[in-house]
Amino acid sequence: IAKAAAQNVPVAARAGCAIILGTTGLNQEQRKEIDEAIAQGNVPAVISTNYSIGMNIYWTLLREAAKRFSDYDIEVTEAHHRYKKDAPSGTARTILQILQEETGPREEVYGREGMTERGSEIGVHVIRGGDIVGDHAVMFAGNYETVTLSHRAYDRSVFAEGAVRATRWVFGKKPGIYGMKDVLNLS
Repeated sequence: IAKAAAQNVPVAARAGCAIILGTTGLNQEQRKEIDEAIAQGNVPAVISTNYSIGMNIYWTLLREAAKRFSDYDIEVTEAHHRYKKDAPSGTARTILQILQEETGPREEVYGREGMTERGSEIGVHVIRGGDIVGDHAVMFAGNYETVTLSHRAYDRSVFAEGAVRATRWVFGKKPGIYGMKDVLNLS
């Protein structure tokens, strides 16, 4: 899918079409090509790793929590259906990016086995199974307490709802790359 997006976005941008892109799993080169195509096409685009309105609000809350719990241990878990191609998901990668921005650089440790001493790290745990639409949680663990922020999508229609909202919003906007933060006015 990432390869198809990297091929199709330039075609749409050259045709003057506004872009709504939610493809995850893009490598840096593909993302650069997409950004350049949007700039050359002089079109507006909304790009997000997740179009769920709830998830986008979650990211805003997560950013605030990460600032306040920056000295806590952090664990990220995400679960999706058995056919999900990327692991961790694009949504989980966005979660990790927010955590890194707000708590400072930490090593990302994927899964754990055996006894290891905890350092300044973010634990990342990926689950694939069944028909899970999308389940994400971040646990901040301190001494004598934990705080967990989670989001669960029960139906894929939540992604479509956000994408439709982005489509309506982007119409008539100035050329450039926007995110759901702009669409939802989440400054």
